[in-house]
Amino acid sequence: MSVAQIGKRVAKVEQVLAPRPDPHKNMFTLEELYRSLWQGDKAKFWDVAQYTQGMLLVPQFEREDAVAAEAKRRSSVKTSSYR
Repeated sequence: MSVAQIGKRVAKVEQVLAPRPDPHKNMFTLEELYRSLWQGDKAKFWDVAQYTQGMLLVPQFEREDAVAAEAKRRSSVKTSSYR
């Protein structure tokens, strides 16, 4: 067996054993895209989601905002009480 043949076989083995790129790695769910709009620019969110299923996510986003605001409020109360 020649060196060239060994090289070709090694390349084939590497190809089989190498991790394949995830075809969905650079994809986002619709929820992630809407959440990004919601967090960044609510006016644009309302324009984009007005007549789509994105409106179904509004209650969820509002709940998440309320939970985050409550957690932030509680952490600021705890830190201010230690001063």
